[in-house]
Amino acid sequence: MRAAAEGINRRSLALTAVADDPETDGIAVLLTPQVMTPCADIARAVVEAKKIRPLLPVTTSFMGGAQVEEARSILRQSG
Repeated sequence: MRAAAEGINRRSLALTAVADDPETDGIAVLLTPQVMTPCADIARAVVEAKKIRPLLPVTTSFMGGAQVEEARSILRQSG
């Protein structure tokens, strides 16, 4: 479980760093999950990164059908 939490934190830190960089013109997040991929947590990290720079364009593609439906819902609800 610790490794999963570290992975989520690493992704969140990466998204935050990119969003916080004034040279970033946009973010594209492509997710092709494996069995253990925490899709919903990654979606939440995307939402948090968007809060840092609300005008920054963010495009996502979460592939995987039912496996990513919760994550897609999180992204849709955030706007």
